[in-house]
Amino acid sequence: MEIGTTAVGLVLIAICALPFALMYVSRRKRVHQRLTSLRKIADDNGSPVSKYDIGGNFIIGMDAEPKKIYFYKSQNGSDVQQVVDLAGIHTCKVQKATRGSGTSGMMSRIELAFDPNLKDQRETRLVFYDESQNAGLSNELEIAEKWSKLIRENLVHAK
Repeated sequence: MEIGTTAVGLVLIAICALPFALMYVSRRKRVHQRLTSLRKIADDNGSPVSKYDIGGNFIIGMDAEPKKIYFYKSQNGSDVQQVVDLAGIHTCKVQKATRGSGTSGMMSRIELAFDPNLKDQRETRLVFYDESQNAGLSNELEIAEKWSKLIRENLVHAK
C-alpha cells in the first residue's frame, strides 16, 4: 500500500515538474542559437565577442577591443543582424517612446540610437522592444541603459 502511494506521488511530481523542465530546455536552446548567431556575425567581421547580453528576442555583444557592436534579433520568423562600428560613432543614447501621456504612458518602443561622427551619415538604431512585435516588456530597458553606458564609456576611451 505504501509503495502504491509513493509511486503515485512520484508520478504526480514528475507531471508537475515536466513543463518547467521543458521550458528550461527550450530557453537554453534559444539562448544557444542566439549566441551562435551572434558569434557568427562577429567572426564574419573578424573579431570574437567578449561581452554580451540576451534579452527577450535579441542578443547584443561587443568585441574585446570595443570597436564593434553586434546585434541579432529574431522576430516573426525573420532575423535582423546589425553591426555598428564604434570608430564612426559620436555618441550612443537610449530612445524610449511611450503611448499615452504623463506617468501613465505605456512603453511602446525601446532602442539604442548611435549618432555618427559625420553629419551626412544616417543614425543607426538597434530596436530592443517594439510593442507591435513583442508580447510584453521584460528587461529590455535595463539592457538598453546598461549598453548605452558601456558604449559611451568605450567611446570616451577611444578618443
